Amino acid sequence: MESIKMIKSTDKLGRMVIPKQVRDDLGIEPQDLLEFSIDNNAIILKRHLPICTFCGGRKKLIDYCGQKICHTCVTKIQNASAKKAVFTNK
Repeated sequence: MESIKMIKSTDKLGRMVIPKQVRDDLGIEPQDLLEFSIDNNAIILKRHLPICTFCGGRKKLIDYCGQKICHTCVTKIQNASAKKAVFTNK
């Protein structure tokens, strides 16, 4: 992606509109989560991509009690839980 430099103003509440070209280039859709950080007096803004709480994976995520968990980790937890249930029933 080529470097883009723009000057934008904020409104009275401190908000600014992200230009459509930038949203399109980054794949930002309405209601997407964005994360920002401050680094050496610069604001870094990027689209938030959720990851699995346990392994950091990004595929087939489900939401469980506010945590994102991938299908692989759900399966591992279910298998571990089943083994523990069998072990405790002996």
